Amino acid sequence: MKQDVFNVLFRNRTKALALGIIGEMDGIKYSDALGVIRKQLICSVTSTAANLRAVRRTRSERESFAKLCIVVEEADENLFWMWDLSSRKRWIPFTVKLRRT
Repeated sequence: MKQDVFNVLFRNRTKALALGIIGEMDGIKYSDALGVIRKQLICSVTSTAANLRAVRRTRSERESFAKLCIVVEEADENLFWMWDLSSRKRWIPFTVKLRRT
C-alpha cells in the first residue's frame, strides 16, 4: 500500500473513531467520575484525529515527527481511558465499528 493511501485511510479511521466515541459517550449514564473520564476520552480521541490531520500541514520533517509523536501519545491516552471504562463493573463495554474505506 502506498504511503498516501495509508495516510488517508488512517486519517479517516481516526476521525471515525473520534465520532464513534463521542456518540458512545452520549449513552453513558452521568456520574461525577464517569463525567471526568468521558471528557478526557473525548479530548484525547479528538486530539488524535486533529493532530494526525495537522501532520499534512507541517513545514518540515522535524515538525512532522513532532506532530506524529503527539498522535502516538494521544492514542495511548485513548487506550488508557477506554481500558479504564471497560474495567468498571457498572459500565458495559462499548464497541466502535470502523468502516474500511
